[in-house]
Amino acid sequence: MFVKVRREKVSSDAVYLVASIDDQGYRDILGMYVAGEESSTFWKEILLDLKERGVEEVLLFVFDGLLGLEEAVKQVFPKTLT
Repeated sequence: MFVKVRREKVSSDAVYLVASIDDQGYRDILGMYVAGEESSTFWKEILLDLKERGVEEVLLFVFDGLLGLEEAVKQVFPKTLT
């Protein structure tokens, strides 16, 4: 989702939502992250943040094919299916 963000000037930045479904079927928003540009490094930082905040395991990670993202997921959550 893109939103207008005012810093020194107004620009459109992407807001990335990380959602989850637990083993009981409950859905939750784990985080919202604002970034000007998407990259595998950006996602690795998000994954590390989620891990530091208590996410222990990711069983399935769905993404759009961003280069390097699968490797970032495997580094942080090695048991994940992608």
